[in-house]
Amino acid sequence: MRRVLVTSLFATLLLPAVVSPRAASAQTPFERRVHDSIESAVQFFRNQQGPDGAFGPREAQGLAVLCMLEKRAGADFFSPHVGYDGMDEDDQERVRRAVRNIIDTDMAFSQGRDPSSYGSGNKLMALALYAATGGGRRRRCTGGRDHGH
Repeated sequence: MRRVLVTSLFATLLLPAVVSPRAASAQTPFERRVHDSIESAVQFFRNQQGPDGAFGPREAQGLAVLCMLEKRAGADFFSPHVGYDGMDEDDQERVRRAVRNIIDTDMAFSQGRDPSSYGSGNKLMALALYAATGGGRRRRCTGGRDHGH
């Protein structure tokens, strides 16, 4: 039994690191180009965002948020997605404003109208990823009241 446990432990924890086809930090030129393109898109959205949180056309708001949340921490395709918790504070604020704009302006959310499959769909995906990666947590603020973000 002990031998099976040791073999299983080796196979699941150590073997992948030993026989990996390339080092985790290695990047191909293609991965670098993809990473640079995504970084350019995220910078474009940063520059386009208005004071109300909108990134441009209202039907694509969720796509901009998804782009920011799903970008990878590095150029290696095995790098983790940044998500809300991995962003710097400025990008977290941008995403919070965009989420507030989505909730306030999408007629399916704010006025109970029928959602559009494309427009409301990409926003719902963005809201789900925002919540799944740490956005919207309730935090204890000074003054003793809970406030959501």
